[in-house]
Amino acid sequence: MAKVLDSDEWPSDVLQRALYGEAEVAKLCKEVRLSSEAAVDVLADYSVYKNTMKIGRHISDFMTKIAIYPISSADCERGFSVMNLQHSDVRNRLQTETVSSILTVAINGPHFSCVLVINTCSRG
Repeated sequence: MAKVLDSDEWPSDVLQRALYGEAEVAKLCKEVRLSSEAAVDVLADYSVYKNTMKIGRHISDFMTKIAIYPISSADCERGFSVMNLQHSDVRNRLQTETVSSILTVAINGPHFSCVLVINTCSRG
């Protein structure tokens, strides 16, 4: 539903663009629990945004709220997979802080093979 906020997805025909995305924006407003009055303001700003490409305060705030919602659980699942690889039956006595540090490096750090190549190149 959030893709209707992306101007690259909008139809090129003026009439189709005027009608595009209203229902999706209304559903998104309901999903983030906006009041009816706030939803009306967001929809009005969305209509202006589609016609003039000027982002009003209400639609800007709304887009910020939508941006922090996870679209899928892929990142969470990826984190659990990394944790299962690091915190195994053999390594089940690791301290919470140690596991957290290992996971931070495993998720955000360079891939292990890249580290090996860098270390090999810098030695010789």
